[in-house]
Amino acid sequence: QVRRYKHKQGHYVWMDVNASSIKNADGEAKFLINHFQDISERVQTEYLQEAQRKILEDIVAGVSQEELLIKLCNLFEPYAPDGALTSILLLNPKDKRLYVSAAPHMPAGMRKALKGFETGENRASCGTAVQRGETVIVEDTRTSPLWKDFKEFAEKHGIKAAWSRPFFSKEGDVVGTFAIAFPRVTAPSKYDLERLKTAGYLASIIIEKVRSETELRESEARFRSAFGNAPMGTALVDRAGVVIQANSRSTNIIGFTPAEIIGKSIADVTHPDDVEDSLRHFKALMSGQVESYQLEKQ
Repeated sequence: QVRRYKHKQGHYVWMDVNASSIKNADGEAKFLINHFQDISERVQTEYLQEAQRKILEDIVAGVSQEELLIKLCNLFEPYAPDGALTSILLLNPKDKRLYVSAAPHMPAGMRKALKGFETGENRASCGTAVQRGETVIVEDTRTSPLWKDFKEFAEKHGIKAAWSRPFFSKEGDVVGTFAIAFPRVTAPSKYDLERLKTAGYLASIIIEKVRSETELRESEARFRSAFGNAPMGTALVDRAGVVIQANSRSTNIIGFTPAEIIGKSIADVTHPDDVEDSLRHFKALMSGQVESYQLEKQ
């Protein structure tokens, strides 16, 4: 059987346990003997692979950023020592402060106190992690110089230890932190550090995916606005030469409404004498022989 045993330092160790009895001469069980083997590394590898699979599947499925970050916290919180709270704070690029984005089990008062948390050296675990751009492990907030200005906060909310892992944009800028707060002094095992690293990696993927989608939507909106409000007739044509979009200005030029011209080919709306030259220029553009062309035609 597979069981978790609590380590002296507070974390859990996965064991493969086999039990058997030692009997006396009458066949009565007198003792129980346990044979156990540490399988934490194997379980850790399987767990991290499964966590990544779940998050990536949800990203592909279009789950919102808020839901993804909450799920990320919930995936990792059960594997931290008892009573730990996971949270994800995002950095506002304008004021350089941290704001709680996901913290499914954090008390409301603690969440409120962290709103707009300043970053910098000796600004507790998360603020310092942002400043340094590296993981910050505080095993005891009562003695750490990083928490000397936050002892009252730590005492009020029962934080005895706090670990923080910054995560980054594709440009290498810190965009937030994945943090775990503990109700007792706690040192991380090598498995805890690996989970912290993986959580930060997945948080980066989530933020980048959502940012890319937002940028794409904004780009498309700008294109639609420029396209629709262009002072000249404008049409979007596919590789086969078929109109797939046209602006309202086109109506004043060739009489077709935007809806009527969609689905027609270049040849359909070109004078027979100009079709050959038009198609020649179109093919040259689509094949990359020219970057653009200007043509007077009917």
